[in-house]
Amino acid sequence: MLKNRAVAGPSYFPFANLENPATILADPSFKLKLPKQTLLSVSLDQRNRLPPRNTDLFPTLAKDHTKIVLYVHNRPRYLRAVVRSLAGVEGIRETLLIVSHDGYFPEMDGIVRGIRFCQVKQIFAPYSPHLFPDSFPGVSLGDCHDKDDPAAKKCNGTADQYGNHRSPRIVALKHHWWWMMNTVWDGMEETRGFDGHILFIEEDHYIYPNAYRNLQLLVGVKPTKCPECYATNLAPSDVNFKGEATDMLIAEKIGNMGYAFNRTVWRKIHAKAKEFCSFDEYNWDITMWATVYPSFGAPVYTLRGPRTSAAHFGKCGLHQGQGKSGACIDNGKASFQLDEIDKILNIKPDWQVLADFLSSTPHLAPLAEGSITLQIMPRMEFIGTAMQIVPLQFRQFELIFAAIIDHVDKLFLNVAMGRFWGKMQHLWNSITKHVRLSCSTGLSEFGAAGRLLNSPCQRFCVSSSDTSMEDLTARVLELVKKFDKLDASKVTEKADFQKDLCLDSLDRVELVMAIEQEFSVEIPDQKADKLSCCADVVKYISEAQAEKKEST
Repeated sequence: MLKNRAVAGPSYFPFANLENPATILADPSFKLKLPKQTLLSVSLDQRNRLPPRNTDLFPTLAKDHTKIVLYVHNRPRYLRAVVRSLAGVEGIRETLLIVSHDGYFPEMDGIVRGIRFCQVKQIFAPYSPHLFPDSFPGVSLGDCHDKDDPAAKKCNGTADQYGNHRSPRIVALKHHWWWMMNTVWDGMEETRGFDGHILFIEEDHYIYPNAYRNLQLLVGVKPTKCPECYATNLAPSDVNFKGEATDMLIAEKIGNMGYAFNRTVWRKIHAKAKEFCSFDEYNWDITMWATVYPSFGAPVYTLRGPRTSAAHFGKCGLHQGQGKSGACIDNGKASFQLDEIDKILNIKPDWQVLADFLSSTPHLAPLAEGSITLQIMPRMEFIGTAMQIVPLQFRQFELIFAAIIDHVDKLFLNVAMGRFWGKMQHLWNSITKHVRLSCSTGLSEFGAAGRLLNSPCQRFCVSSSDTSMEDLTARVLELVKKFDKLDASKVTEKADFQKDLCLDSLDRVELVMAIEQEFSVEIPDQKADKLSCCADVVKYISEAQAEKKEST
């Protein structure tokens, strides 16, 4: 009843307590058109202004503390798991935990209200579609849905880049993240004037006991060890990678699991508010890479330790936790085998920094005819006379290049077994302009590593040759089933990636990149958008291979 009763009066805006809101707004002349609040949204607005709880147990915060923001949706089982992990974090009692909700869900609220291990403050997005289910910003009468034709259906709506009409509950994920950032940095008494780092985590992140102490050390050494780094991370940008386990700090592309930055970086982000909010994409992290980070004028590096201090768990994606029927219902269990080293501070301030250039888009200098020197990252070195072996790993998919170089007497290659975040097609094209491919079993000269790489090399060469449709279909199905964002038992030739396998736009981008890598084909974005199932992928690869054969 409460949620349907409109309330007159001024609407809450997260900058209301600032002396000069115009200095925060990207366009001061812009006039907000906000819906009338309900009694529920007003009550949540009032809760946003309450002081933190548990100040009787923890009356003061440590002088050099790092505040923690937990970004949550309607996934209570996940929330219980991350709260349990936070309770065991060394140093958690000396900081403030801010929990940002994208709607009001009693079970989620109850879990947070039960926290007793640190100061905790809750904030609720006041204009979430979860609070306005039957009107803007939720679904309004007459809105178009899915792929409705507005003219035929006589409905209102503008389709996104994929031809789908925007679902408010999905769009709200990005909106919530932006509202949370603005509120945490510029709309709260608890963070006003705070110039330290703030750590951002989500409810499907399991936080290791040593995470906070490791983070403090990283924040302390970053200005001298990696002045080019904008942030620190608890985990690698590839969430499936556990780290290098070496005695070095790692500088790589900023990831979205356990990231921390300060107010200076936030100001650079907020300067691109208009671009961020108008970019046609549902995911905040993809939007950041497309609209915000390029404006920094330099690669956006983060500093992390060589062992992860956080892990991702569960299979329910954000979109699956937004349904009308309730919360995501998988078991939500987080079970990790922690070593003793994961429970204590396991990085040292005197370690050197290793820059992982493979986590950014590679920029190769023009290659001189007859010679090549490829320097990516000094983790592994091969020396050959007429052969180069470039083992590169993107997530769990391995891509091996075995190439014969003309007129090369000696070839020194610094090669990485690393992870790419972006497409590898640029690297592949750059190399193949100067080499001719040849499979060889003569890798034994490189010892055990060479013998290990021989089989993948043969597999790679086969992938670019003639393949029967039956074999090609089997390989595509096998590849898709290994993708960790879906239920392998549901994968068939005709299963729709979005409707049947529940892959969101970011998941589909990652899957397309894995397909490009596995089959050494390039899939333009406009073509990738039309690949809705495995059968479409098989058809595209077959046609691409036939076209390539004709051209040669």
